[in-house]
Amino acid sequence: MGLLQSVTRASAIDCVVDEKVTFIVQPGQMGLAIGRGGENIRKMEHLLKKQVDVAEYADNFKDFAMNLAVPAEPKSISKDNGRLVIIADSRSRYLLKSDNGKILKRMKLFLERHYGEITKVEVK
Repeated sequence: MGLLQSVTRASAIDCVVDEKVTFIVQPGQMGLAIGRGGENIRKMEHLLKKQVDVAEYADNFKDFAMNLAVPAEPKSISKDNGRLVIIADSRSRYLLKSDNGKILKRMKLFLERHYGEITKVEVK
């Protein structure tokens, strides 16, 4: 996470490394993290030799979940008794579920770290 700050001047508050590196940055710092024309993302990808994604943290569950869902654009996201319920059009459902549901898995991981356990994920 220190590398992100030294390259971009954006403060990361969380990070997951798997087949790609996903950073969660402080609210209002997405522009710094991405850089002009994606310049900072490209630098990070070159240094880490992995694809880099960045999402912006939000102080409330719904906004944070929506930020994690990008590039999908769900109509609504809610958490009810440990269930994550995502309502989306067909394009967004496809994006969320494609590539073995990697976006959904990453969403679940970050949301659990910051907002408590999620027992089930439903996409409608």
